[in-house]
Amino acid sequence: MSSVLRGLLCVVLLGAAAAKVEFEIERLHLVDSDSTSGNFFFRGNIPKINGVFIYDQLVASMRQVAKTEANVDLPADFRIVDISFLNELPLIGDTDDIHLEDNYFAEHGDHGEFLRMPLFGLPTNPNSLPGSLRTTLLRSVWAVDRLPEKMRHFKSMLAQKTAKPTVFYVHCEYGCDRTGEFSGAYAIQYLNKSIDDAWTTNVQKCGRAPNFLSRNALEWYCFYLKEVNGMSIPSCKISAGL
Repeated sequence: MSSVLRGLLCVVLLGAAAAKVEFEIERLHLVDSDSTSGNFFFRGNIPKINGVFIYDQLVASMRQVAKTEANVDLPADFRIVDISFLNELPLIGDTDDIHLEDNYFAEHGDHGEFLRMPLFGLPTNPNSLPGSLRTTLLRSVWAVDRLPEKMRHFKSMLAQKTAKPTVFYVHCEYGCDRTGEFSGAYAIQYLNKSIDDAWTTNVQKCGRAPNFLSRNALEWYCFYLKEVNGMSIPSCKISAGL
């Protein structure tokens, strides 16, 4: 089976189970904060229970996790920017959850806003390609996910000081695959993590390894940072066994 067909099958199967996914505090984690802007960055899974967007529970859970993981008290008053990596392709099953979050913030603008940054991952492993071909593809491979562009935009938002501090909550359905792609890429670029460290953190935070689409995307992004951005990165191959 080709890598593209494998990718499509994986996405469809995940989508078929998505309707059963509900919020789990065990998948909620503090990734980073900006001391100048006073903003925070959390990762997690879909913030819904019984088909309802759980704003109050999400806020309480983020306060609890910030204190437990970093001994940090979130501000008394803040706004949420809910960033979803879900997409509306047929058969995937994300559409209802996208509308749930969009409708909530349309009706409760004082709580924050909903932003969409759809991610899919990549079907081909960059380490399986000749180096010259991989280098040629480093920019065009992001035609769909546009991860470098989305990462720059996210980092600028995290650094921007606003009237109220902002808490960014990024998620997909499970808080593992697309969330792992984005959070792992952020960790390599901004937290000085090796690709193995970023991957291991993903597995620990989610409770399982992200799928091969997200694994491939993380390795591609590592090569992008190394060869396009000029970052000094020893390896862009996730070690066997991780």
